[in-house]
Amino acid sequence: MRIAVLSDIHANLEAFDSVLKRIEEDGIGEILCTGDLVGYGADPNECVERVRKCSSAVVCGNHDSSAVGLIDPGFFNSVARSAVVWTGEQLTEDNKDYLTKLPLSLSRDGFRMVHASPSKPDKWNYIFHTVEANRELHSFSEKVCFIGHSHKPVFFRSDGTDCRISCEETIEFKDNERYLVNVGSVGQPRDGDPRACFAIYSPDEGWVKLVRVAYDIETAQKKIMLAGLPRVLAERLSYGQ
Repeated sequence: MRIAVLSDIHANLEAFDSVLKRIEEDGIGEILCTGDLVGYGADPNECVERVRKCSSAVVCGNHDSSAVGLIDPGFFNSVARSAVVWTGEQLTEDNKDYLTKLPLSLSRDGFRMVHASPSKPDKWNYIFHTVEANRELHSFSEKVCFIGHSHKPVFFRSDGTDCRISCEETIEFKDNERYLVNVGSVGQPRDGDPRACFAIYSPDEGWVKLVRVAYDIETAQKKIMLAGLPRVLAERLSYGQ
């Protein structure tokens, strides 16, 4: 069975719906989400409700946590802070309750899921480089850990002594290696490619593939502007930054 692993939807309904359509077309049997369902985009309730219906396992992201009052929005820069405060005002009580109860980390069937870093999931640390990744690879015992947070898809792989970055579209697991996989962002990519990003994971065959999906960016941008959110949140969608 193949599994779709999503992250950083960020209330971008147009991107999320396009990804869900691709998942259905590909006949993928399960959907996992590594957090940040909300923040930045204009459709927080709609995105949370879709995740609740389609995802079998979800962990909490920093924007999710702040939108429901679990962490101080002062943690964010001014643009992100204004979006997370607005999001908290829009969320229904039912969706707030759902986000409040999400775990920070989950382990299942040989893999782990966490939004930011497996060693300290409540600290929201970023993992950009091999030094950071190597440290994190020693903090979990599973074959692979799926993360998001940076909005930049990347594979880190280690044979126990050497940690390397892999930039291929697909990575095949080796018996003597363990992996840290950033699945990118559905709703706000930051790697220069504006298309929505997610991963397909085949535990039986031992591979992970990154997938890009085009979506209606203009409609997502218009919604952000109409909601009165910072203009930069709309503009950056065009550039994947």
